[in-house]
Amino acid sequence: MSKLKDSKYYRLLLAIIGLILSTIAVYFSQKFQDMAYDFGPGVNMKWYWVGAVLSYFFIVLSIVIKVVYFKTKNISSDFLNGFYMMFISFSIMLLFWAVSWTTFIIIAWQSDM
Repeated sequence: MSKLKDSKYYRLLLAIIGLILSTIAVYFSQKFQDMAYDFGPGVNMKWYWVGAVLSYFFIVLSIVIKVVYFKTKNISSDFLNGFYMMFISFSIMLLFWAVSWTTFIIIAWQSDM
């Protein structure tokens, strides 16, 4: 692990993992929305809440990866830093979308929209 941390590709690995986790969070937030409309009154909402929890779980994991990314020391070139920041920026946009959408669906469902 120490050898990987000292590698110049460690930050790239963190950026890619963060992007993958953000993409998974968006996927679960979209599936969670589908689950919200598949159930009628009096139906068990277990899978609805499982989708919401999974979405928030992957959001938190992605945020943790981003914190680790920003705390690692920079040993790569300026070009690679720009490349890494592209991954991080896109990942943050996906996170914002996942959090906003999941929260909106929960609020809408709770208010019986």
